[in-house]
This record gives sequence, C-alpha cells and structure tokens, in this order.
Amino acid sequence: MDIIRVRTHRRIPLTTFQIIDSINPVIRGWGNYFRKTHVRKLFNRLQRYPGSG
Repeated sequence: MDIIRVRTHRRIPLTTFQIIDSINPVIRGWGNYFRKTHVRKLFNRLQRYPGSG
C-alpha cells in the first residue's frame, strides 16, 4: 500500500487518468499474486482504505 500512497500523493500534479494508469499495474499485480487466495477480501480491504472514496 506504500506504493499506492506514494503514487497518489496529492501534491503530485497528475490527472486522474495518469494516476489510474500508474496504479493499475500495481493492483493487477496484487490480483495475480493473490489469485489463488481470497482476492475478494483484499479488494474489499482496498475499498475501505482511507481516501479511497
């Protein structure tokens, strides 16, 4: 989550699309790594991550 925190830091002047392009590979990587486990729990945890909406 530190990678996501760094890439979504509000002081970095990026558009929303640039931020999404930056974090998508990280999230996909997590999905692939945890593919054989309970990924649903991981993504639910990410949805509750502070600042995620």
